Amino acid sequence: MALIVKNYQVCITLGNKALNNKSFSIYKPTTLIVLKDLGSTYLSIATEGLEPKKDTAMLGLSNTLEAQLVSLHIIDPPQKITQKSKTENLNKAIFYYSQSLQLAAEINSFNILRDVNKALASIYKQQGNYAKSLACMEEYDRYKDSITNDENTKKILQTSMQYEYDKKHFADSLDNNAKQNAQLQKLKTQKSYTFIGIGAVVLLLGFSFFMVRNNKLLTTEKQHSESLLLNILPQNIADELKTTGSAKAQHHTM
Repeated sequence: MALIVKNYQVCITLGNKALNNKSFSIYKPTTLIVLKDLGSTYLSIATEGLEPKKDTAMLGLSNTLEAQLVSLHIIDPPQKITQKSKTENLNKAIFYYSQSLQLAAEINSFNILRDVNKALASIYKQQGNYAKSLACMEEYDRYKDSITNDENTKKILQTSMQYEYDKKHFADSLDNNAKQNAQLQKLKTQKSYTFIGIGAVVLLLGFSFFMVRNNKLLTTEKQHSESLLLNILPQNIADELKTTGSAKAQHHTM
């Protein structure tokens, strides 16, 4: 189990050193955190009712180890805080919390404004100043509601942006599908034209082959007919038939 170390004096010392460092204090968000932590430290001291001793706090001892050293009389136990000291610590907490409120308002740190107002409401209640306690609680509720509204607005905006993105993505998907379908249809059409072209070429080749074959047959038949004419008719009559398609009648004496 991890040991919890409460080094209130260390926190106070380091916090004051940071605030007194000019090069450090120009960073408002960091300064704001230091002021808030100092206020929380003094509030914790007043609430827990124990005044940390500087010598033991600087050692960074855990509660368990510190208790063992106290039981062995090596170190003195923490002293119970007096009412006066409690009041002083509460006032110091108010001082640092008030400074953190001013700085938080400058840089619009709503989370710090919310948390610090809640802490101040608790302090004023302990002091019996119920009017200021109520005022701080009202501020706390206001900033809490504001943060909640901002978060809801961000969620609505994120949902809206997600919806627009999904809608655009869906539209792009439909457009891509339409383009893909158009491309597929184009490929199908091109393929159909290719098949038609191949079929036309095949038909043309077949027709050409048929025509060449018929021409060869006609030539063969013509040559056969001419040969028959030459065998049956005299040469001059056969030539006349081939040339004019007819022949004059001739008389032959026996």
